Amino acid sequence: MNRIDRIKNLVTKQEIFTTPHAPVSELIQKMGENSEYQPVVLRFDREFFEQLPDSKYYYGYIDHQIEKDSLIATFMTDSLYWVENWLLTLWKNVEVVSPITLINSLKNRILELKEKYL
Repeated sequence: MNRIDRIKNLVTKQEIFTTPHAPVSELIQKMGENSEYQPVVLRFDREFFEQLPDSKYYYGYIDHQIEKDSLIATFMTDSLYWVENWLLTLWKNVEVVSPITLINSLKNRILELKEKYL
């Protein structure tokens, strides 16, 4: 959310954009039509998960279960690629429990990064 009280200068232009856009309701409907959602189960350190920002909702967080020192969280996603990118930013603070395809994809991505940068 943007705070308008911090705007110091605002310039309006007479430029008009004529590119037609679909209504938001139509875009939302299309998003769900061709999507195949699948569960992703991740293990987090409990303390880390509690500090995790609201970004977890962006990646489809739906539920969690508390274990001894960890927390098992379930996400629903239509894009393992986006979850994979997010997991790389979390580094050692997360472990993929399932699906195996995500684990294998992460392994391949890490090997590609190793070849490129090391």
